[in-house]
Amino acid sequence: MFEDMVSARLGFSGAEVLSAWRAQGVPEGLLSAAEDWRREAEAADAAAGAALPAGRGVPRASYVYEGREVVEAAMAALLSGEHLLLVGPKATGKNVLAENLAAVFGRPDWNGSVHMQTDAEALLGADTLAKGAVVFR
Repeated sequence: MFEDMVSARLGFSGAEVLSAWRAQGVPEGLLSAAEDWRREAEAADAAAGAALPAGRGVPRASYVYEGREVVEAAMAALLSGEHLLLVGPKATGKNVLAENLAAVFGRPDWNGSVHMQTDAEALLGADTLAKGAVVFR
C-alpha cells in the first residue's frame, strides 16, 4: 500500500507507463520499439554531450493514459518520425497522453496552449531590431 501511495505522489516512470500499456494490450512490437528508441536517444545525447535545460528533466506521468487505440496510433506516428498534434475538448486526456509519451520516450515535455486568438507571432516569436540587425525575440 505504501508503494502505491509513493507512486501516486511521485508519478509513473516511463517503464511503469509501458507496463500499464502492456496490460492494456498495446502490441509488444510498439512497446519494444519505444524502449529501443529511448535507449538510442539517450546514448546519442550522452555522446553529443547534450544536456536538458535546467529544470527540464524527463517527466514522471501523473496518471497513466487509458486508451489503447489512441496510444497505438500516437506511438506509431512518433516512431515513424511524424509529429503529433493533440486536439480535442477540455479534459479529454491530451496532456496526460503527452506526459506519458514524454516519460516513455525519455524526452522533456513542453506545454503550450493555443486558442482562437493565437497568432503566428505568439507561436514563433516576433522580429525586432537589435544593434541594427533583425532578430527574433
